[in-house]
Amino acid sequence: MKILLLEYATLTEDQKIMNEGYMILKTLSDSFHSINQDIYYLSKKEKIDGIKGRPIYVKYANEDYLVDFLEKIAPSYDAALVIAPEKNNILYSLTSVIKDSTINLGSPPTAIKLCSDKLTTTNILTDKGVKVPHIINNDRRRCDIKPIKTIMNKFIIKPRFGCGSEGVRLVSDGYLSDDGIGDDNISVEYIDGRHISSSLIIGDKRSLFLTLNEQLIHFNLNGEIKYQGGIVPYETRSKDEWDEIMQLSKKVAEIMGCKGYLGIDFVVSNNSNEPYVVDINPRPTTSIVGINHVIDYELAYLLLKNKIDPDALPSSIKINGSYKFMLSGSFQQ
Repeated sequence: MKILLLEYATLTEDQKIMNEGYMILKTLSDSFHSINQDIYYLSKKEKIDGIKGRPIYVKYANEDYLVDFLEKIAPSYDAALVIAPEKNNILYSLTSVIKDSTINLGSPPTAIKLCSDKLTTTNILTDKGVKVPHIINNDRRRCDIKPIKTIMNKFIIKPRFGCGSEGVRLVSDGYLSDDGIGDDNISVEYIDGRHISSSLIIGDKRSLFLTLNEQLIHFNLNGEIKYQGGIVPYETRSKDEWDEIMQLSKKVAEIMGCKGYLGIDFVVSNNSNEPYVVDINPRPTTSIVGINHVIDYELAYLLLKNKIDPDALPSSIKINGSYKFMLSGSFQQ
């Protein structure tokens, strides 16, 4: 099959997420190549070192040009997968083109649209009884609730339409002015706990649990929260905890309408030992760098079977060993 990969960070050469994007693109291209698929990827270069497959030259990397470009070329491919930030509806717009032109190996645009809005996501999950960090409104001009400093000492500010840990920071009371946090951000309660993520594949006929992953998070002195890498798999304290988080992940995915591979970020509270959903990523996440080293199937095989031949998607996978990766480029198996 002819498989088209669009990885946004390497295409736009966005330095903030370039390393993550390259690692994801390399993992996917390696995996599809290993099962003898014809891989094509969009690039502003003749070729990206280390990436298997054939580059498709793109003159410009702005969103409008990419949408027009995809509309022209996507029908020539048997399947496609977009890896892009949710912010500014980039992932939504590009996946919408793929959906109408070929087989979309990722989530449908409707689910991406919901997951891209952190406020909407939080409200939907709250209504469904899923534990999430509570949203706190500090804008005293527009609501009657108490100022944040009367509620708690620490809280998280993050972009409403952000991607990953970009723009996320930990602050304490007294940090904010009376102007509030701004219309583009939301503030949520800070949960002290273990940072993990789940990775799974959701299909029309069945779901496949892959791994839980430890997230290596660093809190800078200025409060910025930085994702530095991960360890796959994360060793839960019990089999029951693994089952609880995976079943919760499946429930969340079904509530939001996600399909294909997705990653869900959690904080497991040190106080209650309960998992709180922090973020939903309706696309391949950096954890696949480790996942493809420890599971007994190629990730590309699972992605294709999920969409092309769902009856052949295995009901479970086996995990062998562990894999640590850092965005700085170091790896340990």
